[in-house]
Amino acid sequence: MIPKLTKGADFAGLIHYLVTDRDHEVLDLHGVSSIEMAPAEMANIAALNSRAKVKLLHLSVSAAIEDGELNREQWLSIADAMGATAGLTNHPRVVIRHRDKAYDHSHIFWCTISPETGRTPSKSWFLKKGSAADCGPHILTADQVLAVPGNERALRSYDFRLLARLQNCARRMERAMGLRQLRSPQGLREDRIKGLRNQIPAKSKLVERTGDRDLMALADDIRAALVRTSWGERVESLMLLDLGLEAVFRETSKGAQRRGFVIVDRRNQKNRIKASAFDSGQTKFGASALERSLKPGAPSYQEWRNKYCPVDRRKSSDAPSDLKESYSWMVEQHRLREDAKRIERKRLRKIHLAEVKRLRRELMRQRQKTAQTLKSSERRAFYRHFSVAIRAPALAELLATQRAERRAFAVERCVTWIEYKARYEPRQPIQAQSPSSRSRPKLVSTGSTSYQRGMSSPAPDLETDRDGKFETSDRDLGNVSGEGLSAYELLIAQQNLRQSRGR
Repeated sequence: MIPKLTKGADFAGLIHYLVTDRDHEVLDLHGVSSIEMAPAEMANIAALNSRAKVKLLHLSVSAAIEDGELNREQWLSIADAMGATAGLTNHPRVVIRHRDKAYDHSHIFWCTISPETGRTPSKSWFLKKGSAADCGPHILTADQVLAVPGNERALRSYDFRLLARLQNCARRMERAMGLRQLRSPQGLREDRIKGLRNQIPAKSKLVERTGDRDLMALADDIRAALVRTSWGERVESLMLLDLGLEAVFRETSKGAQRRGFVIVDRRNQKNRIKASAFDSGQTKFGASALERSLKPGAPSYQEWRNKYCPVDRRKSSDAPSDLKESYSWMVEQHRLREDAKRIERKRLRKIHLAEVKRLRRELMRQRQKTAQTLKSSERRAFYRHFSVAIRAPALAELLATQRAERRAFAVERCVTWIEYKARYEPRQPIQAQSPSSRSRPKLVSTGSTSYQRGMSSPAPDLETDRDGKFETSDRDLGNVSGEGLSAYELLIAQQNLRQSRGR
């Protein structure tokens, strides 16, 4: 499990982030009546303490993907253990699970102000820096305080090295629940001292997580294939291992230049490794070394590639379909829109932070000015009333207005290829015809677009409206006739028409 800690004071904003438009499940409510009333109730409790800066503690805990989905009892046990580690037992708490990731994860947040005392958790005894190297930071029990000399311990606040303590708690819960166990800081330190760290290559660790083939385990066979003296023999030898060889290029001012070669697993194109990773002794497998080791008269890689592997997008069996190219164009447009919205969100964030800071200064001046007219015995009650009745509503109104402004630039989910294909791919049953009944395809006109009957209709040109829905634009298909054109040629004509119209 991986805990991630965030501190703040905006209860309403956190609830909006965790609940609004998210696939969520409320696992537990403690100290609050409902998820809708939790922000107001926690804010009222937090108003009991006007000096504390951190009134909200938000912890997200992610389980390993191989652990599957944890049940409710397991998540509540984890939340209880994390709360006890932070010293927040019996504080108002909300536990929410999200199901929008491939791995199971939950969000836990507490109000750090106790409704009973109106204070944050009291200070506790910890070992000093030099004495906690072997056991890590943790709160000392009463017996341990008596056993540890006074010069080796110190009083610290409840959030002293809190993330490290929560990580240690996660390691304990992993062992207790039989989950995947990550390394603790103490274990990593022991490995560094013994010189055991980084002996396993990062690629091998990735293979363990994904379940792909370990290409380094095939090192001897791959080297035997690469020492061949022609590109054809090298590629054929790698194909027997169900591997491929690809060139890697880099864009420069003079055009694309080849940088090297990679070995690719044909079962998973993302599983790849540099050919130079198999260098051994005097034998090198970089781009220049592979070219120099060719037999006399053998063609270079580029000559061999042009002769035996010509690139013809119209005839290649693995060339993208018309629908795939239309989807790629739609994804590119979505990326451009998201880039523009990200820039606008960044600009708004600076403006909004300045507005909140300005409002807080004004409220503080107003509070100080009014407090000067009151007696000392009346000020504490006034501070509490001011925080609840004046400061909190003013900040809540401003934050709600800012959220409404940012909502127009919220991140939109891009349609996946599976969804796009299911929605727009033509689904026409194939009917058998006798040879005598077959005739030349007729040209059929539909609106401003015409195509041949029996041929798959061209991929729709899509536009995205403000609501994120996809619509077919007929104006970009106008004046394009499908007579005598293949589906690919018709798509190219449509794309040229878009470019000519400045799209």
